[in-house]
Order: sequence, then C-alpha cells, then structure tokens
Amino acid sequence: MLIILLTMSLLSPMIASSKTECNEKTILYTSDIKTLDTYDIKITTPEEGNLYAIGAQFFRLPFNWTVIFGPITIRASVNATDDFSVKFYVDDVLQTTDDIYPYEYAWWTTSFGKKVIKVELYYEDILRDNDSIDVFKIL
Repeated sequence: MLIILLTMSLLSPMIASSKTECNEKTILYTSDIKTLDTYDIKITTPEEGNLYAIGAQFFRLPFNWTVIFGPITIRASVNATDDFSVKFYVDDVLQTTDDIYPYEYAWWTTSFGKKVIKVELYYEDILRDNDSIDVFKIL
C-alpha cells in the first residue's frame, strides 16, 4: 500500500473547513499501487516448440518440445537499456556471463538428451529476473 501525504495551501476561503479557519490542509491519499517489475529477461532463441539444426530454425513442431541438432546460439532479450549482466546456464552449470548487448551464448559443446537452458538477469550484482526452457539436444 502506498501512502502519499500531500500538503496544500488553501487558495480561497471556499476551500477552508466550515468549522475552523485554516491556511493549510493536509490530505492523505492511499491506494494499492503494484510496483512494476522493470527488469524482464526472455530467451528468444531457441523458441519453445521448434526444431533447430545447426543453429537454424526449421519449423514448428506439433508438440511443445524444442529439439536442437548440433550447435546453436542461445539469445536472450532484456526489456530495458541499463547495464545488465546476463548469465547463461545449461543444466544449472554456468556456461558464460555476457555484459554486452546482444546477450548470447554459442552452445557448441556436444551433448545428448534433455537439457534445461536458463538465463539470469543481474543489475548492480542483484538477481532481477530469470527465464528457462527445456530442450532435447542431439550432438
């Protein structure tokens, strides 16, 4: 709950209280204002439910699996322009940290099976947001 206290000088006698004369009136405003989370990160490549081969997106799969053949560049977008740090993880193992836009990680290591790609957004060394996607990687 946000409480804002405003003090206003009365400009005319019509505004003053009918019982007492006063030169100043204090008004208390309260409202439920949800603070917006201005820090948002999203994995843009790979997209959920698509087939990728050697980094190129081929087509949408009829199910929500993301299948990757070979290497791919993982990309993340941020909704603001501040100086951020983005950490890229595969199966909770830190792969790289990128401090320069565009935020990306070239995943060239060979692997097979279900993997979890996760990105974390840091601003002023504080974790602000994260995103993840399940993929099935071959090679």
